[in-house]
Amino acid sequence: MNLLTRAPHSNRRSLFIAICIFLLLDFAILGINLQITEEVEADALAINIAGRQRMLSQQLTKASLQLHQANNTNQAAYRQEFIEVYRLFTNTLFAFKTGGQVTDTRDKPIPFIAFEDTEVLGIVETTEQALSNLKPMAERFIQGDNSPATITALKSSLEANNRAILTLMNQLTTRIEDMSGEKTSRLRQAQFFTFLLALFNFAHIIRLFRKSSQHSGQLIKRLSELLDNTSSCLLIIDEGGQVCMANALCREAFGYSQQDLTILKRDAIFHPSEDGWFGRRSNGTHFAIELHEKEFYLDDRLLYLTTVIDISHHRDRERELADLANHDALTGLANRRVFYDRLELEVAHTDRNGRSLALFFIDLNGFKPINDTLGHEAGDTLLITIANRLKNTLRMTDTIARYGGDEFVIIVPAIHGQHESDKVIQCLQKVIEAPIDIGEQTVSVSASIGITLYPDQCSCAEQLLATADAAMYEAKQTGQPYRYASPTVTGPISVASHQSNQYVITTD
Repeated sequence: MNLLTRAPHSNRRSLFIAICIFLLLDFAILGINLQITEEVEADALAINIAGRQRMLSQQLTKASLQLHQANNTNQAAYRQEFIEVYRLFTNTLFAFKTGGQVTDTRDKPIPFIAFEDTEVLGIVETTEQALSNLKPMAERFIQGDNSPATITALKSSLEANNRAILTLMNQLTTRIEDMSGEKTSRLRQAQFFTFLLALFNFAHIIRLFRKSSQHSGQLIKRLSELLDNTSSCLLIIDEGGQVCMANALCREAFGYSQQDLTILKRDAIFHPSEDGWFGRRSNGTHFAIELHEKEFYLDDRLLYLTTVIDISHHRDRERELADLANHDALTGLANRRVFYDRLELEVAHTDRNGRSLALFFIDLNGFKPINDTLGHEAGDTLLITIANRLKNTLRMTDTIARYGGDEFVIIVPAIHGQHESDKVIQCLQKVIEAPIDIGEQTVSVSASIGITLYPDQCSCAEQLLATADAAMYEAKQTGQPYRYASPTVTGPISVASHQSNQYVITTD
């Protein structure tokens, strides 16, 4: 006779209600997992967009400087660049308040949800106030007022507010990261509380099963059927750590049959680490898990109901989120945040060991025509190719970051003066100028490079970056391939006379 049909009617009804509650809690846990995944993906997008705002704020200042220094030949191109960057920056900033659609790094529209956090909205309002003096001048410029007075006013306004806007965009990125962590923490707390309710409810189900029958064989059979019908990974482990039972999801997750799994001890499939618990599959691979245990008695035997949650997917998403916050989304290189931290660190190391450090500021020549004529996807391919070539050319101890649209910065520590930096320049120029196949087209670009040596030509990290940037602009304006921050280099140096085995030229 079926176990449930032998039980009294009131007991069967209580058991049915308890099972329904257990299933509802189980689906609630599944829903929370899905919500965590969606929240992480939405936060990753918001952090990426906020990080791009930092880059756009710097591009606005750069574009205004180029307009101010441009001649009639290239002023139209710089004007178009300023308009595009200004509209993208202001439209994206407005989307943080109202939502709607924003443009991603590949110029594709994507839905964006408005923020209700008062701190985020406060940062956005402060940024808009900082841009209030710029807005009327920018609108006049966009409508066709190209007078020197308007361009000078744009440049002055952006230079005056550049550092403040960059700081605000850094605060915006940091706040969104904090909000992401807070939301994930709250959802995990709700998930844990729901699991506790489910475990307590399951203990109540066990009690009702015991009340309905004293025959352990039938009880275990019905319990196994119940466990197999849940959407959670469940095991029953005895007081000595021996696995007594595992449901279908658990057997699938660990790759064991019921018979193989029930001859194992607890520590054969679970092991702790500094990052939490990990499960060990039958093939020897590991995956991140959360463990929740609830003790209960079955025929006076102490057992533990163990719930295993596979959180490897969430760990991967969290790592992706951290990667987005520290790396350029297109090229995978370090972003400005990592670059500034590494620059301060390398300057401190240089001060301690008494050696020299070189900073290379690279701006590509000819990128915009390729991007405009062949399309943004071709421009992205070119930037990715150049980034990979530069990364493969440098040493493991060097740092390369994407500083802006077509700008890269490289930190080369422990360098032996200008003689060795000349060798690095020749390697960089060769890999940048090598032809690049994009579809059926073969294109090539060159670069203007500014170099600063520390401590010979500057005294602090902030001055190091500023002088390298200024040297790059001087090289670009004078048509030179590279220029040092001080006039110590008078001409190009032959590659044949400066061979080095520290840097490898790679154009694949």
